[in-house]
Amino acid sequence: MAELGLTITSDGEPAATVDRITGQLLREMSALGVGVRRPNVPAPAGAKSAVGSSIGQLVITGMLSTGTIAGIANIVSAYLKRHNGRTVTVKKGDREVTLIAQPPKVQLELLRTLMAEEEDAEPRG
Repeated sequence: MAELGLTITSDGEPAATVDRITGQLLREMSALGVGVRRPNVPAPAGAKSAVGSSIGQLVITGMLSTGTIAGIANIVSAYLKRHNGRTVTVKKGDREVTLIAQPPKVQLELLRTLMAEEEDAEPRG
């Protein structure tokens, strides 16, 4: 099962705005059928809960088929088109790509390349 980390950045916007945007992307990806959640992080000292969540971050898990990757690329592309100046960094293992306002085909190819590099690096049995 694969796992991707997404980090949403937006220069000069308050944390509450980035948090709202992150929730919007989570809902859009969930509607597509993608296994997506916010990562658990240790809660700040004095918090009522032992676990917090990280602002601007999502974790995608599951069998990430080429169709799923294309769907994720479409959602991210539409998001970046609506919100100029924002970026989405996608991380898999120790590799990452940062998506900006590239054409959608370029973003899809970057994600496919990221997935293929990790598959090539896995030992064959």
